[in-house]
Amino acid sequence: MKIQGAYEIQNHFYYEFDRSDRIGEGGMGVVYRGRMVDEHTGAYREVAIKEVQIGGDPESTREVVERAYRESSIQLRNDNLVEMMGCVELEDRRLGFVKKRLYVVSEFLSGVTLDHVLEGRYTDYRSEEIHFAKDLGERLRKDPGQTATYIIKNVLSAIVAMHDAGYLHRDIDPSNIMVTADGKIKLIDFGIATQVEELNKGTDAPSDEGSFVGKVEFAAPELISGKVSVQNFTTDIYSIGVLFYRLLTGHLPFEGNRFEIMKGQLEKKPSVSSIHSRKYRAIVEKALEKQQTKRFASASAMRAALDGPEPAPRWVPFVGAGTGVVALMLFSVLFVRKCSGTEDLRKEVVSLDEFTRVERIWNKDKLLSADTIRIEKPKPAVQKDDVVPEHPKVDVSATLDSSLPDLWAALEQNPDSPAALYALSLIYERQAPDARAKAFWESTVRQQKVGAAYMKDYNTISSRRLAYALACMALDKLQETDKDTQWTPAQFPAMVKARVQELYPTAKNFILPESASE
Repeated sequence: MKIQGAYEIQNHFYYEFDRSDRIGEGGMGVVYRGRMVDEHTGAYREVAIKEVQIGGDPESTREVVERAYRESSIQLRNDNLVEMMGCVELEDRRLGFVKKRLYVVSEFLSGVTLDHVLEGRYTDYRSEEIHFAKDLGERLRKDPGQTATYIIKNVLSAIVAMHDAGYLHRDIDPSNIMVTADGKIKLIDFGIATQVEELNKGTDAPSDEGSFVGKVEFAAPELISGKVSVQNFTTDIYSIGVLFYRLLTGHLPFEGNRFEIMKGQLEKKPSVSSIHSRKYRAIVEKALEKQQTKRFASASAMRAALDGPEPAPRWVPFVGAGTGVVALMLFSVLFVRKCSGTEDLRKEVVSLDEFTRVERIWNKDKLLSADTIRIEKPKPAVQKDDVVPEHPKVDVSATLDSSLPDLWAALEQNPDSPAALYALSLIYERQAPDARAKAFWESTVRQQKVGAAYMKDYNTISSRRLAYALACMALDKLQETDKDTQWTPAQFPAMVKARVQELYPTAKNFILPESASE
């Protein structure tokens, strides 16, 4: 069957498919394996063609058509995203009746979905075994931690690309993740994806058990409750957290009937006791926070957490000066002797500054205690004759609590305010750049070439690039103008530096400032 609309005619190509080569069927229609053919050369490319089912009342038809066009319009190039190629709308006129036909075209992916892999099914629609899928499934059973991390990193790569373009997926679950024959993991199905800017214009509408669109097992609380206006990039982070939980444990955080699962997503805290790794537990707990502000602010931040080290055990205390130091030192020595017997011990001392050092105790090549002994020397008292300069104090907390308009107003009054720049960086990592942010990008980052110090390619704005530029600017302003300022909290300069380092690794076109690489 040949498909050719006005756009295809103008560009001299067409689509074709045979109804016998059917890949599968979904909620919107039937998907066939087809080809995109060049009319001049006859060269072709394999594609997937979804024949959208149009029928029913006018309102339902309108919604289906809008969804098809919205899905086909998200045309992003990324190794972990399915490539959408377009939407073709045709009309059949017979006996005075007009019937619309709608087709959504995407790249053809040879493989199986992740939900099939989790069920131990590794054959595609033609009953051909997908060897990469089988290998992935076997690795997941033998080493769930490393394999789950590998899968999640691929999904996060796809979500970073979508979020940078201003889109939310809103339907991340194993059935929408394809494991391909050529060794790739791709996120598919943009049916309920949307732009963040459009969500901000939406109206909240309570969802009930029958009206929610998507999979409740993987849906964030704000999706289930129908709070459209508050959905943002953290909404997808929650779904990835559920997926990570499922891959690590073999089951979902909330189970039961549809209503019980929705209630769990809205009200209950998932149990992470079956996740053995402290690092993975911490990541899952943060991703599955009910409050959006407590989740990872972005997919890049979650990726950085996955790449980070295993956190210290919770029983490792922080010990200051005084008798507590002596007690802990005695405990550490006894512990080491009990564990190591008569073997030689080695103590490594790391000086943090003039007044603080950390001792680590080694048994040959094995670290027995790390950061368990922290000794602080008393700082010299200020003599009466010493003159202590009075430095202005800046309350960062007050700035961070400011609204977005107030932050822009503060930045206009004081362009050198690191606190305002830092606060704006936190906000724009979670939402798409608005008109004010785009104006700032054009006037400050591009025209004045401020961003040249931070990015190799700074011509195109994205939430990620803007957040990084703002954080770098905050770090520079701290070093240039605020050396004699007392910040509250005192660790604010370290917070800014840490943020720059956190944002840096996840984008290839970023440059790490020298001030953040120390």
